[in-house]
Amino acid sequence: TVSLLASGFSNPWGIAVDTAGNVYVADFDNKQLKKIAPGGAVTTVGPSFSSPVGVSLDFARNPL
Repeated sequence: TVSLLASGFSNPWGIAVDTAGNVYVADFDNKQLKKIAPGGAVTTVGPSFSSPVGVSLDFARNPL
């Protein structure tokens, strides 16, 4: 877990928010999908992606 200020976002694009208040960000240059919890903790979700530009959630709140 990383703080929001030290998270190292590089060219963030799309975002999605789930019903629990988690924010998911497609981090384009880092080729990652990051999750920001309501308290501000940032974690990387899933494997590396090929320069993601968007994010969405399925009915079970899983990022796509």
